Amino acid sequence: MILPTVYTGLNQLGYVTRDIEAARSAFERHYGVSDFFCFEARTEAVTPKGSVNELIVGLAYAGDIQIELIQPVGGDVAIYADVLRHSQALVAFHHVGVMIAGSLDAWNRHRQRFDAAHPVVLEGAVGDDIRFAFTDERPRLGHYIEHVWFSARQAAELEKSIPRF
Repeated sequence: MILPTVYTGLNQLGYVTRDIEAARSAFERHYGVSDFFCFEARTEAVTPKGSVNELIVGLAYAGDIQIELIQPVGGDVAIYADVLRHSQALVAFHHVGVMIAGSLDAWNRHRQRFDAAHPVVLEGAVGDDIRFAFTDERPRLGHYIEHVWFSARQAAELEKSIPRF
């Protein structure tokens, strides 16, 4: 099946790191992104092991593209840690993120398009405000795609919190 909305909603480049503070410093020194909205995320996500993800996340905008830094901390974080196992870099490219606009019904319609060619390797929700799923596009693209939906309220809160450069 074709995922027609994937690159039309492209809004994020996601990187994993072993040291989020060093990564933040490198983004400031080399790319002029001098501040990130950082938080600890602990989400119950559906993974092959059905576990919990514990991450430290940093978000900033460089123009219209959101930069996400992810430091895996605990739980079932193999989807992130596996990328680091194959890289000696401070940050390693992990995924592109696409925003699914509209209502929760729009998310549900988008989610129904996933199939064996676009397997979901991690999926979760935060209350009624956030839905996310990672599809494994590595055989074709060499990276994951994170599909995400926010309620209007959550999108507005994030917009106020994430620095822009």
